Amino acid sequence: MNLSLVLHEGEILCTLSIGGEFLKGVSIFNKKLIEEISQEIFTNFSLAIGKNRLENQILKDIKACGEQLTSLLLPREIIKNLAQARGNLTLTLDEGLFNLPWELLVFDNEFALHRFYLGRILVSESSRRKIKKGYFYPLDLLIVVSDPDHDLSQSWKEGENLFNQLGKEKKLKVRYKTNPGCAEMKKYIKQYDLIHYIGHLVDDGRKCGWKLHDGILGASQIREIGKTGSMPWLVFSHSCGGNNHQEGLEFAKSWLSSNTRHYIGTLYDLIDQNTEIFPAEFYRQLLKGSSFGRSLNKAREIGIAKDNHRDPNHLLYFYCGYPEAAIFSDKHFRSIEELKSGNFLGLNLSWIKNWLAFFLIIITLIGLAFGYRYYKYFATQRIQVVLDKNYSKKGFNRKILFQGFSTANEKEDSKWMIEQCYLKHLSYLPAIEVLDGRDNREPNSAYMEIKGRISRQPGGQFNVFLIVHRTRDNRILYIDDYKLEDFDENQCIKFYEWLKKEFYQ
Repeated sequence: MNLSLVLHEGEILCTLSIGGEFLKGVSIFNKKLIEEISQEIFTNFSLAIGKNRLENQILKDIKACGEQLTSLLLPREIIKNLAQARGNLTLTLDEGLFNLPWELLVFDNEFALHRFYLGRILVSESSRRKIKKGYFYPLDLLIVVSDPDHDLSQSWKEGENLFNQLGKEKKLKVRYKTNPGCAEMKKYIKQYDLIHYIGHLVDDGRKCGWKLHDGILGASQIREIGKTGSMPWLVFSHSCGGNNHQEGLEFAKSWLSSNTRHYIGTLYDLIDQNTEIFPAEFYRQLLKGSSFGRSLNKAREIGIAKDNHRDPNHLLYFYCGYPEAAIFSDKHFRSIEELKSGNFLGLNLSWIKNWLAFFLIIITLIGLAFGYRYYKYFATQRIQVVLDKNYSKKGFNRKILFQGFSTANEKEDSKWMIEQCYLKHLSYLPAIEVLDGRDNREPNSAYMEIKGRISRQPGGQFNVFLIVHRTRDNRILYIDDYKLEDFDENQCIKFYEWLKKEFYQ
């Protein structure tokens, strides 16, 4: 499921994709009232932290506020459908709506973060892509404990326990670092696949970020790092904020806009004595091959079971990314021991027979997969023409203008789905800036423009037509045409493969 929320002229435009259908609605954005209710939620969390427990009345007050926010932010029909659903739910959020506590909305007397495997995506995320080309086990994990003021005694225990737990994993190569400086931390960000930070998240009035021994590593610095190097796959900021409950969400934006795929943070301060429970269980589940959404909810369940809902910490974690994603599934993992198995220098070469059989099976399966893929390709593609295969790259300014698809109103839902598919795959192009021209602004000085239409054909059939031309001489580079009923992600993948081949090979 995907719930897309966009703020436009004082209204929230809501689109829910559920069960192959699209539901749309509009809510009035009462900013003052929504902010007041959000603040009341975190005032109650402050009371719970002061008492070191989540009392029944405080929990009821938080849930009542969550119910109010739900009715203010979402149309009735969408609330009704979500109250009958479970599973993965991705919130695609406008930047103006990102800082609200969406995890604490209530559906059928249940918080959204308990009911769904929940993840946030930022709509206005940057199109610059410095993506790691793939990941190979073991992944490099950095555990950082930053306590320059020596007021986080629990953090040292958490860091050591986590290092001892994860250091035994074959899928990870773990390093443990205490009290690094800003320059040192910037270097680590480019080097590691996963970063787990334990410490303070602070806002000194000028910048919000991680508190290190020689200063604050702020959001603007994260964005600068994202321009010049690959970013971690996962950042887990296990940190308490200050008095402003929006600090964690603001800091999360800087990582997302710098192309960190998965980010976990906290909505507010945590109770210190139970902070090690959630990350320990989260990593345990993730390393078993579970998705991010399932791993997070399992960690919440463990926290609830341990303290019978009295610990508010389980309500304060948020996740940014696609909840169905998993980076440690067994189908991708081959241990170092397996790679080193066999006595290559000895006389016993019986392992060769096993490997040859293994590779024969793999080659057969790959052949069948490619055969099916190309059968489907030729069965569904009517036109796929590259008209200027060997075009000159002179003047290539690394910008692509995406103008979207024009269509009849009756096919608006299909248009939205197709555009999102193409935009997603365009965003995978490394070091390419994708400009969204669907708002009819004056065209930028892009190297090429992409546009299309969905049109009705005789007999009531609809066709999708895509065309790409070079802006400096209006020369057509690529044309694609297929039936709307045949659309699936394969069309987007093939277009992405063509772009990648032409730009980088």
